[in-house]
Amino acid sequence: MGIQVFDHLMTLTRGGNNRTKTIAYTEPNSELFGIYLRGGHLWFKGTVHNGLKKYIDYCNQNAINLSISKANVWAWARGGASSTPMLYRYKNLADIALFANVGQANVWQNITAGATTSAINLVPPHLRPDIVFQGLKNKKVGSAGKSNTVRVHQLVFHESGHYSHARRAGRLFWAKNFGATIANGIGDPYSDGSQPSYQAGARIALVEGSGNFTEFKITNFYYNKSFYTSQNNLSAFFPADAPGNTNSIEGYMENFDVYDRPMQDERRDDRSWFLHGLFWDLLDNRNEISVGNFTFSQRLDGSGDFINNINDNVNLPGSNDFDLSAIFNVLGSNTHDVCDLKNRLLNNNPTMINGLHQSFNSYGYCVPQL
Repeated sequence: MGIQVFDHLMTLTRGGNNRTKTIAYTEPNSELFGIYLRGGHLWFKGTVHNGLKKYIDYCNQNAINLSISKANVWAWARGGASSTPMLYRYKNLADIALFANVGQANVWQNITAGATTSAINLVPPHLRPDIVFQGLKNKKVGSAGKSNTVRVHQLVFHESGHYSHARRAGRLFWAKNFGATIANGIGDPYSDGSQPSYQAGARIALVEGSGNFTEFKITNFYYNKSFYTSQNNLSAFFPADAPGNTNSIEGYMENFDVYDRPMQDERRDDRSWFLHGLFWDLLDNRNEISVGNFTFSQRLDGSGDFINNINDNVNLPGSNDFDLSAIFNVLGSNTHDVCDLKNRLLNNNPTMINGLHQSFNSYGYCVPQL
């Protein structure tokens, strides 16, 4: 979606696909009603396009059968948070407004800051977005320099993971999820895990957890590193080394602290009420890092006080370390929260019942009442 884009990118015909199109990097500059007419947008849109192709290739190699297909994708160099509203595939704007108790203008304001609400409402349904990428000019390493391709692709993998989840879970599920995010507001659409309700927060924990998990796994697959924010206030690229290396994405995920809701501390990638720590543990073949009786990965209450150590002794089957199908295959329309997730996994993996119970219990999820 953009002015003066198709005349450049669409010069590559089917018969000329073996050619390389070189697009120089430039920062976005001129704007008219939020639409950036010159500079930058070609590089950002081309980089997003390449990231989508990488995601599709990954899915084809790793048994994920619902990838990007016939999607409307918007990409803006500037703007706020990215999102996956699925407004073209599911055409569910009215449903979103109903579930979120907001008007259409509020929906548009929340999903895009790249164009004004008055302009975006003029877009016909067949051009409305499934995925919106925004703020791509800010995907830098440090505060200066050019936007970084790996960071842009990491965002692409995150939202693409949402797209696959939305395709599997269906129209009604995704309308409820996106509506809850809109209802929470544009400042922090996820709040503390209790808004707009505990039920909606549980769904957000599932959806954003799977998005984060997909993002880190696929970025490591292609680049052997990920951009990561930690509870130690670090925000940098970390390589995917052995878990003992505290500067590695593996090490940080093995140090993941899960918080009960409502979480009063600030969320980071390695401390959160999202489910990506659990997803990571379910598919790795390592136990949590411990020194003596101290385990680095812990369950904390909403205030950050210790409850128990995380128990990770289960490894769901897959063809390789990057086969995410054991997770993706259970993210259907009947998996609304972590308890639904647990039940689907128990049904699919009857030989791992004890390990699954222990892991979920240590996270404080769906603990049987005695």
